[in-house]
Order: sequence, then C-alpha cells, then structure tokens
Amino acid sequence: MALAYRCTTGQHIRVRPYTTAACFATYVLPHVLFVAAFEERARVVQACCLGWNIGYFPDAAERERHIAATVDLLAADPLNPAPPGFREGYGGDLRALAEAKRDLFPWRFDSIVRADLERRQRTDILAVDDGRGLERVELVVSPTPAGLPRVAEVLAGMAADTTAQRRTLEEARRTPGLVEAVATPDMATAYCAQRADLRLVSGRCCRP
Repeated sequence: MALAYRCTTGQHIRVRPYTTAACFATYVLPHVLFVAAFEERARVVQACCLGWNIGYFPDAAERERHIAATVDLLAADPLNPAPPGFREGYGGDLRALAEAKRDLFPWRFDSIVRADLERRQRTDILAVDDGRGLERVELVVSPTPAGLPRVAEVLAGMAADTTAQRRTLEEARRTPGLVEAVATPDMATAYCAQRADLRLVSGRCCRP
C-alpha cells in the first residue's frame, strides 16, 4: 500500500508508508539478533520501548531526567533487587537507545504505548501499540547463511524505492507547498527506515 497525493498534472504521486511499528521493529532488531533466550529478548524489547520514548524529547537534560527516573523506579523494585552497577549499566543502555532513536528516526514523533514480544517456532512477533492501534511485525532473530542470497533482493528493493521517491519529489515540486506539507515528511521517514534497514540488511534477509 502507498500513500497517494494529487499533483498539478492530475496524476497521483505515491510514497511508500512506514508505520511506527515497522520503524520500531528495525530499531529493535539489532538488539535481539542472535540473543538465544526468549525471556532476554523480551526484556530487551521493553528497554527499547523506553529508549524510543525517551528519545522523543529534544532536550538532552530532559532525557537525562527521564532516564534517571526510570532507573530509580526499577532499582526500587523490592521483588527484583538491582545488582551492583545496575544504575550505571541500565542508564547507559537507555541513553544509547534514546540516541539511536534520534539518529535513525528523527522525524518520527510517535510514542510507543506498549510493545510485546510473542514467541513463534522460528521467528518472534513484535506487537506494537502506538495509540492508534496494534500492529504485529515478524522478527527473524536467528538468521542462517542459507538466506544470504536474499540480501541482493532487498538491496534492489531499496534502490527501486529510492528511484520512485526521486520521481515523487519531482512531481511534488510542481504543486506549491506540497513537498513541505506532505511529501517531505513521508520521504524523510522512508529514508530513515531504509538507512536503518541497510545497516541491518544481513540480519533481516537471512531467514532460518
């Protein structure tokens, strides 16, 4: 499915949509790839959810306050005493996750209400609620060399998307204000997702 906008030529220009869940899945994947224990992967997803939401805040001092509050809350849990070095270690992880979100998806301002990992036989399912609905995305967390030929296929898809977006921008320029109002944000998000995908292409394409 693609988003369609009408330009001055009467034609519809299309931009491939990237949902919050799809972007969040790309953001999560490198942190769960090759993690053997499902319980540990589920904990990582929760940390990524916190990091994504903390990364929403533009002010570094405010992000630090949210990190400190989160660490304090977790460290005070009487049922799960924090091990030595927890504050520094988990706080550093949240800081790195928040910065990764800001680096990879600076144009996405959607918070994650809830993110859960569901176990399947060969893959995990990432269930993401962004406040507008629940979406599930498949994660391949244990790729094998047998899937490497698919890397070229995905790279070709990225190239095709980029070419299509260039044509979209050329068409959008013919309608005053359309690029700034609609097309640019959508294409910026697409670019961010493609850049993140490129960093993780071997992991996403090698299926068990």
